[in-house]
Amino acid sequence: MKLMVINPNTTSSMTQQMAESCKRLIGPDVQLSVVNPTEGVASIQGRADGIAAAYYTLRLIEKADYVVPGYIQHHDAQCQ
Repeated sequence: MKLMVINPNTTSSMTQQMAESCKRLIGPDVQLSVVNPTEGVASIQGRADGIAAAYYTLRLIEKADYVVPGYIQHHDAQCQ
């Protein structure tokens, strides 16, 4: 199974933390890809940031080398 996790902001250190957390939870049959856009916002602090981040996140999904059958959206303000 392929799993793509997208950090919607451009902060690569957060993306790396997400990758480390995911690796502890997945099985050996999961091909994990954890990415973030190279363009957009460094952090999502409000509606305008969220809209910009959504645009660049959708571009990442469009460029995925496999079909993305669905997504789960989760934002936890405590994780910032």
